[in-house]
Amino acid sequence: MKRAAALLALLALGAAPHPNGPRRIVTLAPGCAEIAAALGLGERIVGVTDYTDWPPRVRSLPRVGSYVDFSVEAVAALHPDLVLATDDGNPPPALRKLRRLGLRVETLRLWGWKDIEREILRLGAALSRTAEAKAAVDAMEAAARCVADRTRGVPSPRVLFAYETMPVVSAGRGTFTDELVSMAGGVSVTHDTKTPYPRLGPEEILARAPDAVIAASMNPTLDAARWKEWAAARPSLPAVRHGRVHVVDSTNMDRPSQRAARGLVLLARTLHPDRFPPGACDAGLP
Repeated sequence: MKRAAALLALLALGAAPHPNGPRRIVTLAPGCAEIAAALGLGERIVGVTDYTDWPPRVRSLPRVGSYVDFSVEAVAALHPDLVLATDDGNPPPALRKLRRLGLRVETLRLWGWKDIEREILRLGAALSRTAEAKAAVDAMEAAARCVADRTRGVPSPRVLFAYETMPVVSAGRGTFTDELVSMAGGVSVTHDTKTPYPRLGPEEILARAPDAVIAASMNPTLDAARWKEWAAARPSLPAVRHGRVHVVDSTNMDRPSQRAARGLVLLARTLHPDRFPPGACDAGLP
């Protein structure tokens, strides 16, 4: 009787135990799925949000909606014993509904590099995956040290990091992207902007005079022509004059997980190609 009462209490808190850890996981942001995979739990993911594509097996899994507007009913229908959420975008009222249904919800705070490391270690400890968590964080630290060593003392280009072209949407101070640009040996031209994702008009971009433009895209090959046209219309921009408008894969630059190490190295290679010969800092990149 006491055991049954204890189990009911745990269910009410959304924390039903399992001897081998969670068996059915729903992730509510791409980065959450990536972190689950880092902990060796990728095969236990049974549902994801839109645009989640790593580990590769999740591409064929049921979708529960976007991370900012997921379906509580769709999540519950998958009968998860763990829901991994983020406090950056997942609606708190929807997360509260999941908990009221008796589901265990772990909400991760993934706002910056150190946050990611801390949350991976915390989740690893909570799910008895301490060794896997430490390995993921150690790899992140190794990549960050390597990039720092190779960019130390090198002039820092002024960087316009752009998500969209019309209008240009960039990243302001305090965002994860702004932090990555700095870690990669650059200085964001929108670092002084308090708005997290400012929209910049043509005149403001000319005034900020970036030395390099990093255009983030989920499909760089498809978007290359669009950015080439954008650059051709701005011949006086320093980045255009010096042929430094780059279209890069955004997958690991805007998803806060251990795979951000790949984004950091890719960004550093793009900004400082002479400091990063093939294979330098690795991070799983070719």
